[in-house]
Amino acid sequence: MPTVLRESGFRFMIYTEDHNPMHVHAWHQGRQVIIYFEDDVAVRENYGLSHSELRRALSIVRRQQSFLQNCWREIHG
Repeated sequence: MPTVLRESGFRFMIYTEDHNPMHVHAWHQGRQVIIYFEDDVAVRENYGLSHSELRRALSIVRRQQSFLQNCWREIHG
């Protein structure tokens, strides 16, 4: 499960044995949010992040969406 991005205290991971649609696991202080980013950026599941942390994670994914899509393609083909 490679870490593809670190920003603002978040670690963004794309698991090698994961499934479509494109999504990233964002970890922050032991809590996780799973965010879709193939077309629109949207939360799939939030495991304990506050509203402000969630907004920050979504903002990062929106800004880095093209980069994350390229990472997904490199990992999953």
